[in-house]
Amino acid sequence: MKRTLLIVLAAFAPAQEPWLLVQLPDTQHYGDHPNRYGHWVGMCWTIRNWVWRPVYVGHVGDFTQDATDEQFARGRDAMALLGDLPWGASMGNHDFDGGRKCTRSGGPCTVQWARWLGPSNFARRVQTPSGPLTFLHLEWLPSDAAIAAARAVMDADPTTPVILVTHYWLDSGGAPLSRAGTDLDTDGDNGPHALWRKLVDLYPQVWAVWCGHVHDVVYRATTSAFGTHVLSFLFNTQNDPEGGQGFMRLYGVFGDHLWIASLSATWRGLLPDRHEAWSLPYPFTAHRASLTRPILRLAPAADTFVRTHYGGGATFGSADLLYAETAVDRQVALVRFDLRGVPSVERAILSLTFEGHAADGDGFTVHRMLRPWTEGDSWASLGGLVAGRDYVAAPDLVVGPHGFDTLNLDATALTRASLAQPNHGWAFVGLGNSSGFRSREWRGVPERPLLSVRLH
Repeated sequence: MKRTLLIVLAAFAPAQEPWLLVQLPDTQHYGDHPNRYGHWVGMCWTIRNWVWRPVYVGHVGDFTQDATDEQFARGRDAMALLGDLPWGASMGNHDFDGGRKCTRSGGPCTVQWARWLGPSNFARRVQTPSGPLTFLHLEWLPSDAAIAAARAVMDADPTTPVILVTHYWLDSGGAPLSRAGTDLDTDGDNGPHALWRKLVDLYPQVWAVWCGHVHDVVYRATTSAFGTHVLSFLFNTQNDPEGGQGFMRLYGVFGDHLWIASLSATWRGLLPDRHEAWSLPYPFTAHRASLTRPILRLAPAADTFVRTHYGGGATFGSADLLYAETAVDRQVALVRFDLRGVPSVERAILSLTFEGHAADGDGFTVHRMLRPWTEGDSWASLGGLVAGRDYVAAPDLVVGPHGFDTLNLDATALTRASLAQPNHGWAFVGLGNSSGFRSREWRGVPERPLLSVRLH
């Protein structure tokens, strides 16, 4: 019965006008051993010959075990059996030259990947019966540059739903997003936690994430800052007998229902048996409709900080870090966004990335400024900053102690209030030891301040 499951669904499909997607797991232990390679060939040959033609086939990475030309060639030969079906693969950690990801200073180790598969980060837009769908492929521990490029893709096409395909996202058992790989002092190695904060949480187009890397089969649902229900699917059988026994994951979209199944055309009866079939509701129609509400992405028009230290005459308009502190040296960060093109605010999210050293993270309050300022101002030139005189005494936003992290803060009330008066920006007043965050001059775009505003 298990082997006839797909035939039954294919016969049922046309009456429901659904569409089908296929997720391929880590294939590293198929391509590195001829006796297991038949499973990879069997997967692709089976997909090509299904009655129900998939819209897209997405590979979650670790295309190879050792990133050798021989293993890439085997993989390409297997994927060629898909014929004209659209497909894409994300780069896994085993796909970097020598099985490692090189540091930014040493350059990317992606020579073989580029030769055989092209860009290590890319987007592919396909058509489905429900409308267009974009697959966003990102490398293992993607760099800030990769995240910036992914943002640009979605900013240019804001009404198209997105599935993110990246190698590492969930841990075994569906554990919360790991901070592994994250290093705020470089431009890369963003682990799942950072990737959520810098990308998925801020972009409501993303409704699903496919991943591998960790040997497990896991489903997890979370809700992003703009209310999208994000479905995360880890599917990786690489440590099963024979490298995975040819099991793959299918997703059938039936209106506002998602059907999920795993099957293999080459399974030889060895345990574990990964066959499964289950379903869950998902508001695909409502999600697509919600994307017609515009989201403005605003970078600061100006930012700086002023401080009392050494007489308070120093200026920091070109600094790449901004500080708020009251414990020792009084420091107030100033940020201004141009809100003239914002008629009304449904929801606003302020994204800040906090310093990875020399910051204690005691938190801060955010107040609307009552007076103009420039990046050339100092504590002395402003005559100091006094609550009630220079900025609204009562804060519109309070942020308590925090770690070295990217935070997405609900700034809806703050932004709405700023529309109702002359907009002189915001003052970030420290609650203790310094909270230092990246400025608009920071080299990596995803770690610069960003105000994401969804309009009514």
